[in-house]
Amino acid sequence: MVFLDAIDKGKIIPTLVVAPQNPGGAWNTHKLNDLLEWMKKNYKVDDTRIYVLGMSLGGYGTMDFVGAYPEKIAAAMALCGGCSLRDVSPLGKVPLWIMHGTADRAVSVKQSQIVVEKLQEGGNDKLFKVRLATRRITWNSCSFVLPAKDLRLAFLSFFTR
Repeated sequence: MVFLDAIDKGKIIPTLVVAPQNPGGAWNTHKLNDLLEWMKKNYKVDDTRIYVLGMSLGGYGTMDFVGAYPEKIAAAMALCGGCSLRDVSPLGKVPLWIMHGTADRAVSVKQSQIVVEKLQEGGNDKLFKVRLATRRITWNSCSFVLPAKDLRLAFLSFFTR
């Protein structure tokens, strides 16, 4: 909570934010890993605090990357995505928050449900949370799920190791 209060009061927290872009199609997890390794080589990066989050196609990239490199990620959040990996069990090694709107027409909520069901079937569901909203989730409507400050607090408290 002190961390959030500091941000609200304008304190600068040393942070690196990387936002890779994808023009469409599947994410290349090897290229994403190359980007991460480049960041680690060129900037001071705390290996224990690498978080991944994405929405829609970025939600796919989030789950695909975490599934391919779970040992590199402290925690992840996938909004309105899915996973193109055949084996999703590595996702169970990382604290993961999956959020999806049941009314989403861009990416069916079924895509997130498939991941959840596979994790549950394999007994790999100890570190994840699922939140389904009754309408489509967008960056602008995330406050519908939780107010912005509560969302930050929930994210940080859930993923604090």
